[in-house]
Amino acid sequence: MPRLRRPSPPMCSTASLRGFWSVLLTSSTAPMSTIHLDASADTWWRQAQCDLRAAEHLLQGGFARHAAVLAHLAVEKALKAVYRHQHEAPPPASHDVAYLAGQIDWPEKNAPHDRARMLDALGDHGVVALYTDQAFGPGVPNDATARARLADAHMLIQALAPALA
Repeated sequence: MPRLRRPSPPMCSTASLRGFWSVLLTSSTAPMSTIHLDASADTWWRQAQCDLRAAEHLLQGGFARHAAVLAHLAVEKALKAVYRHQHEAPPPASHDVAYLAGQIDWPEKNAPHDRARMLDALGDHGVVALYTDQAFGPGVPNDATARARLADAHMLIQALAPALA
């Protein structure tokens, strides 16, 4: 069985996820790359945008749990982009979006008034949302919850964009 591999560039394209996964499962080119903490702010930001688009596609395809997780990851990576830009240092190795948000200077005029609620809600649907065991938190997100998390992610990422200017 071939090793799972991802095509090299582009980091994220507008191609359908079906096409992406078919290439992923059959390609035998370069090994899957990961984003490193010392990546540039631009790299973090591009990956955040990629994850946000992937979350939209997953939700449209009926994968609410996965969409909620990628919405969380998109915000996490956007926060890390801003941290990298503002501090000129690698961001903290954390998946806690509320913690990461506290480490940056928000562009206050663009910040959503209820960003703390949004960050908490996204934090509830991180990777643990992929586990169906209710003991891990608020439970498995349904379509409505995933749509709400995706809307939160869009608002937060839009609010963060001016911090990179």
